[in-house]
Amino acid sequence: MYTFLFVSAVGLVAAGFVRNLWSLVTGHEVGLSLLEERGFLLPLRAMVLVMSAPLLLIGACLYELEQASDGLFSWWITLPAALACAFVQGVVVVVTLSSIS
Repeated sequence: MYTFLFVSAVGLVAAGFVRNLWSLVTGHEVGLSLLEERGFLLPLRAMVLVMSAPLLLIGACLYELEQASDGLFSWWITLPAALACAFVQGVVVVVTLSSIS
């Protein structure tokens, strides 16, 4: 249980780091609009979008919880998806960092 929470927290921190770094460097928010413009930076923008996915899903979850006009069905789907995405991203970060040291 503690391992899951730790690895998920690492994934969320990594997502926040990537999202804020992209916003600081480019001045644009991270969203699906990153994939609209074509060019040689498209793979980098796609990677930033994938790395920021846990925070984007949590933002969508909080928006859905705030609206709550259609019920909370999509909220119950989005929250586990965000946690699973953060967990997978945390596993990648932890394994990468442990292999470096």
